[in-house]
Amino acid sequence: MKMDKKGSAYTLVYGLAFLAALGILYTIFLYVFEGQLVPTIEVTVNRTITDATLRAEVMSGVNQYVTYFKIMPYVLFFVVVIYMLASALYKSTGGQYQ
Repeated sequence: MKMDKKGSAYTLVYGLAFLAALGILYTIFLYVFEGQLVPTIEVTVNRTITDATLRAEVMSGVNQYVTYFKIMPYVLFFVVVIYMLASALYKSTGGQYQ
């Protein structure tokens, strides 16, 4: 796989920069969600909802959302890497997929 075209190198660099930015944003938002938002929701739910079944349902929804948030970077990483490689190969071959 010879990537001597200028555009393919830029694609790889932009892709890596985008992945680094995603990692930084994920770290920041993970702290906000797990360190600030989820404990606040737990306290609010425990103080305001008296029905144990409804309280458990609300907290399971919050936990499900946090689980989706923890899976998200792996999905985005996969999509960006596939795009990066496909675009670099496309540009290095002169605009033709092989």
